Amino acid sequence: MKREFFTAVMVAFVQLFQQCFSALASSSTSSSESNSASDKRIVFIRHGCTFANEYLAQPGTGWGDPTFQDVPDLRDSPLSPLGVRQATQLRQKVKDGNFPVALENIDLVVVSPLSRTLQTFELGVWPEMEKRKLNPPVVALPYARERLYMISDMGLTTDELKVKFPWVDFDSQFDKSTSKEWWYTSENGWEDYDEWRPHGNGQKYLVPGEPDNEFEARMFDLVKWLGARPEKNIILVCHWGVLEFLTGDDFDNCEVRAINYEKLESVKKNPLNASSV
Repeated sequence: MKREFFTAVMVAFVQLFQQCFSALASSSTSSSESNSASDKRIVFIRHGCTFANEYLAQPGTGWGDPTFQDVPDLRDSPLSPLGVRQATQLRQKVKDGNFPVALENIDLVVVSPLSRTLQTFELGVWPEMEKRKLNPPVVALPYARERLYMISDMGLTTDELKVKFPWVDFDSQFDKSTSKEWWYTSENGWEDYDEWRPHGNGQKYLVPGEPDNEFEARMFDLVKWLGARPEKNIILVCHWGVLEFLTGDDFDNCEVRAINYEKLESVKKNPLNASSV
């Protein structure tokens, strides 16, 4: 009888120990995941001034002006001479150590596939990385492209981009369906398209704009993608619209800010709780 009682007590003790160990392990894993997200920093860089930016700054061709007309030559608008100077000034800041995270601690570089962001990184940060023999992965990510407002937000194919920027990974985040057209395209063209941009007063656009729901869904995909990455310090070179959505703030051309991932406005308002990925 005593032996049976002793055996029952030991079984109960072992079960209680297993339950406690399982709860402790689960708590440890949850804490580790939380710490991983809280430790992640995103270094945001907006691209330099482009020819499209300068076009929009002219009287009569500003965004929303009745005389606004989209221009075919502005497709995938590159940096203007002013933008090149801004990117060069960024390089000097990086060289002087006026950068929010030491280059040696950068684990990953993510760049929008539009030429203006690629040029900005190429002129502003990449030379100093090469000089110091730093080789973090440099990945082009379609999620990070600008919202398609006008034709300047349509890019080049990955084959064309590989020729211009051979040091960038244009494969891992693309597939056959996106290597040719990774920017927004309306499935039926102008048919059934609901215009959300300023219109009705003479404005002329060359391509349908990316609707709110499409853009917002893509931004949350970007947030989840960043949150799921194991790297702690990530540079993201992107655009005004993307930055405003992610951070809630305006960024000037070539402005740089480092923000903790969990403090991003887009993480806070993500209905899918992006910080849990």
